[in-house]
Amino acid sequence: MKNLSPFAKVLIEHELIDKQSMIEIINSLNGDSLLCHLAKNNIVTTERLTLLASEIFGLPILDLSQISTSQIPDDCLNIEIINQTKSIPIKRHHTYVDIAVADPGDSAALDTIKFQISRHLCPT
Repeated sequence: MKNLSPFAKVLIEHELIDKQSMIEIINSLNGDSLLCHLAKNNIVTTERLTLLASEIFGLPILDLSQISTSQIPDDCLNIEIINQTKSIPIKRHHTYVDIAVADPGDSAALDTIKFQISRHLCPT
């Protein structure tokens, strides 16, 4: 299973998708992360993806419906970056920002956020 991300390998190992289908999906991604693509296309349930991502990345699951928009720091990211990276800053600290991300494995999104906020990230 060379060249597959750890998340893709876990999905295959858990028999949620076969290896050939995973390779085809990865080769056809058009700007979406693997996790977002699987969820959008109902290939794997959102609940299952969430639990696996939490387990793999060692991050807690955050229910965004429990976050008041008044609590979101508005000086961290603009709406364009939030939409592009599928992320929401939760709390700003002096040297880092707690941030909720749709796909913790999307390193390009995390790099974009780090560049924009010039602080370390603590993904959730």
